[in-house]
Amino acid sequence: MPEEETEVAQIVATPIITMNEQVGDNVLMALNQPNTVAVITTFVPGIQADRIVSLPLTAQELGEVQALLDNLVPAEPVDDEDMPCVGFHCQMKPTSDTE
Repeated sequence: MPEEETEVAQIVATPIITMNEQVGDNVLMALNQPNTVAVITTFVPGIQADRIVSLPLTAQELGEVQALLDNLVPAEPVDDEDMPCVGFHCQMKPTSDTE
């Protein structure tokens, strides 16, 4: 009996593009929103799919984000190895030698 050709169903209709292209497209779309002065982009892991999300920020929102970041940075310089956070990336050190 000859094998029948079967068509594979297409499940996702979004193009696969590089991370750089996706972030760039997201940022440009966010910058085109009214009153946008900056864009914050993050990677959001999900159960069914991960997403790259870019949010447009107004001048007031950018000021609020900057104030939050300023509170994370100590007034005195800190050695690189003692700096707990870089942007939103924080290295957590164990609380004891046994952990």
